Amino acid sequence: AARLNPVFSELPGRSTLLVTFGAVTLVTAGVMSLFQHDLKRVLAYSTIATLGLLMLLIGLASPTHAEAATTAATACVLLLLAHAFYKATLFLIAGTITDVTGQKDARLLSGLRAVLPVTMVGALLAAASMIGLPPWLGYIAKESALAGGWESPVRIVAVLAMVIGVPTFVVAALRTGVSPFLFGTRREPGRANEPAWGMVAGPLIL
Repeated sequence: AARLNPVFSELPGRSTLLVTFGAVTLVTAGVMSLFQHDLKRVLAYSTIATLGLLMLLIGLASPTHAEAATTAATACVLLLLAHAFYKATLFLIAGTITDVTGQKDARLLSGLRAVLPVTMVGALLAAASMIGLPPWLGYIAKESALAGGWESPVRIVAVLAMVIGVPTFVVAALRTGVSPFLFGTRREPGRANEPAWGMVAGPLIL
C-alpha cells in the first residue's frame, strides 16, 4: 500500500477507505489483545493493531493535503522502524521466558528478575519504546503519528482511533516486557539461570 500510494493516492475514496479500515483494525485488534494471555498472542494482536495504524497513516498521506501527508508519511516510516525493533525484541524475549520457565501464560509469570536479569534489561528497554517513553524511537514515532492525524482533514476519526487503540500497546508492553520481571516473586518451575548468550545477545542488540 505504501509503495503504490503515489500512484493510486488520487483515486476517489482510496484515502477514506484506508483510514477507515486502518482505524477499525487498530481499535479492534488493540482491544482483542487485552483479552489474550499467551505472551506471543498478546504481541501478535498488538502487531495487527500496529498494521492498522500503519494503514491509517498511509491513508492520511494524500498529496491533496501536502503538510499532513508529509507528517503522516514520516510517522509511517518511523513507526515501522520502531515497531520492528521493539516487537522483535519482545517476541525473542517471550521465547526465552517460555524456554526457561516452561510457561507462556502472562498471568502465571512473575519475579523473573531474579533469574533473567540480563534478559530483563532488553525487555524493559523494548517495553519503554513500545509504551512510547522518551527518548526512545517509539516515542518519536507515536508523537509523529498523532501529529499526522491532527493535521489531516479527517482528524476526528484518525485521532480518536489512536486515542483508543494506542494505549493498548502500553498494556501489551507492560504484560510482556515488565510484569513477568518486576512484579511479584518467582514461582514457576524451570532452570534458574540465563539462557545461552546467543539467545540473550539478539534482544539486547535490538
